[in-house]
Amino acid sequence: MDEPTPFEQWLTAQASTVDPFKDVRAASEAHRRQHGAACPVYPTSRAPLWGLLAGAIRSHRILEIGTGLGYSALWLARGAPDAQVTTVEADHGHVTLARENVRKAGYADRIKIVHSCGIDFLRVCDDQLDLIFCDCDIDDYGDYPSHLMRLLRVGGLLITANLFAGWYVPGMPGLDAAISYRHQVLRDERLLTTFLGSNAISLRIR
Repeated sequence: MDEPTPFEQWLTAQASTVDPFKDVRAASEAHRRQHGAACPVYPTSRAPLWGLLAGAIRSHRILEIGTGLGYSALWLARGAPDAQVTTVEADHGHVTLARENVRKAGYADRIKIVHSCGIDFLRVCDDQLDLIFCDCDIDDYGDYPSHLMRLLRVGGLLITANLFAGWYVPGMPGLDAAISYRHQVLRDERLLTTFLGSNAISLRIR
């Protein structure tokens, strides 16, 4: 991935001064450095935007797939103060760390962390959701859209990360699944989809 420009570095510095979860972000970045590039913990800089969008559609039920250490789940809960957030994480160690971060931040009553593989959770989930944020390993992405559309209400938002991961890591495992996911989402006439970097933002219009 390219190094951030001076302007991007300035924006990050400014944002960090008003980030109530900057300690979780810093811990996530340190965890990734410690465990190497293969570590799936990646605190997205878009998390405040996801929280803003969650609040804008007055979310009450939010699902995140890929908890990491809890950074984006905290922003989703902050942005939508009436929402319950369920976040799913496959790595037991990350679950433990995320639960502690959520507890320390004072959100344990509004954020539920589930230890499960994302696709396994989706197969049994039967909630109607206002917002879904997918930010996990892309290997199973090809199987996600049918489950996501079953769960997402009309007027709800689907946010998906890593759909263009091949730009940064050519040949990484799961790229075929990401391509399948993109095609399914773009061709689904129930969704209005746009892209922000490697993220897709889809509004369910019917």
